Amino acid sequence: MSVPMPSIQAEEGDPFFEGFVFHYDKDDADSALLSDVVNKVLHHGGVVCPRYDAASVTHVVLKTLGQPGTPDEELYQLARKDQKRIVSWAWVEACVKAREVLIIDDNPLYVPPPTLHGHPDMREVRVCVTGYTGERRTSLINMVQTLGAEYMRALDRKSTHLVCFEFEGAKWAKANQTQSQRIVSHKWLEECLRQWKRLPEGPFSTRSGKEEDELAAAAEAEIPDRK
Repeated sequence: MSVPMPSIQAEEGDPFFEGFVFHYDKDDADSALLSDVVNKVLHHGGVVCPRYDAASVTHVVLKTLGQPGTPDEELYQLARKDQKRIVSWAWVEACVKAREVLIIDDNPLYVPPPTLHGHPDMREVRVCVTGYTGERRTSLINMVQTLGAEYMRALDRKSTHLVCFEFEGAKWAKANQTQSQRIVSHKWLEECLRQWKRLPEGPFSTRSGKEEDELAAAAEAEIPDRK
């Protein structure tokens, strides 16, 4: 009796990128990390187009939004003119990790920032985070750094802001008592990044991060299909 030979074909990934054609500046592909991300795009059904083709490209991946004098400027203008979806490498990586196409508008990190040098009005901002864990915490730290502010592991007198998931705990109690830091939810960071400016903290100080999440979940439940 013959014994079936095991298949040597590589296992195919979930094709959630099927129908997506990506283009990016080849200068962005000089790191092993980006090469790995590109391979994962292919693994999950996507196509990577080495040349920009307005007829086929669906998504353009950029490091920045192409401010004058930056390498991304020409490609950004082309993508805007042709109404392509402009996304960041963070969005591509997040989709690969989640094994599904994520909604670009859900996270301001999924859109490239105007510059990699941060916003000048955020340079004196020092942010501590409490109550957020795992990927959520990492995402907030990335927002802080993208904005050009400084992430503080410990809450001390140098800290200017405390981002709270709940209005409780040792860090919140300390900041609330001393009033040395502005207490805000994650929405403050998100909107500063979306609008690319330092916003007043007041509107983001009345609800905790948990309360903001509950409001967002309720609003999402009213929309039958967001994707």
